[in-house]
Amino acid sequence: MSVETITETKQTELQLVVFKLGKEEYGVEIHEVREIIKKDKVTSVPNAPAFVEGIINLRGKIVVVINLLQRFGTFNEDEHKGTHIIISEVEDNSFGILVDEVSEVLRISQNDIKKAPGIIASKIHADYLRGVGIVGERLLIMLDLMKVLSEKELVEMAELTKSMKTKVEKQEKKETKPKITDDEVEKRFQEHFKGVKEKIKGTVEEKQPAPEAETKEPEKVEAEPEQEVKSEEKPKKVKKKVR
Repeated sequence: MSVETITETKQTELQLVVFKLGKEEYGVEIHEVREIIKKDKVTSVPNAPAFVEGIINLRGKIVVVINLLQRFGTFNEDEHKGTHIIISEVEDNSFGILVDEVSEVLRISQNDIKKAPGIIASKIHADYLRGVGIVGERLLIMLDLMKVLSEKELVEMAELTKSMKTKVEKQEKKETKPKITDDEVEKRFQEHFKGVKEKIKGTVEEKQPAPEAETKEPEKVEAEPEQEVKSEEKPKKVKKKVR
């Protein structure tokens, strides 16, 4: 096979991501898909269009999730499970598509892509369709994600993403603040009360005069009994008589 034949084959083939919505199978070109994630928490948005399922926080980036069946006007709650989200990027705007199942990635020849029959075009706006891909006995409804949202809606999605991102960031800041438990409040109160009590005690002690030093009475020294000093009697002079 020559290089020209290989190149021609590549140009006439499309690589599709195939997914299910309700009972139907759909396909989008793989270059329109950035990633596929499991559905987690989708936050609803007040006053948003009916086809906007809500928003998700994808690694710090706010992404609007749309419900294609709501967009097509064929939504059936009993048939729509919504287990996965296909993340697509159109003109630097990211949005998610809620799908029931992502079945496979396959190649299809452009010769096997036919114009969508009237029964499909009557349910889905013709602008959203690339055609119908025939794979064996299967029919794949091929979508053009570039046209699923109009330019006006893309601008609205961008504004919605920006405003919701601001709200989410504010909410995250509030949630990151440590919550004080009742035990912690009581502990802080006791510590504060203890500090105030010690401060008051110190102030009172400063105002009170210092206690006088105790003076000990001098010990009484008992005087030794005085010894009676007997004065020496002088010898009496005896006068001699002269005869």
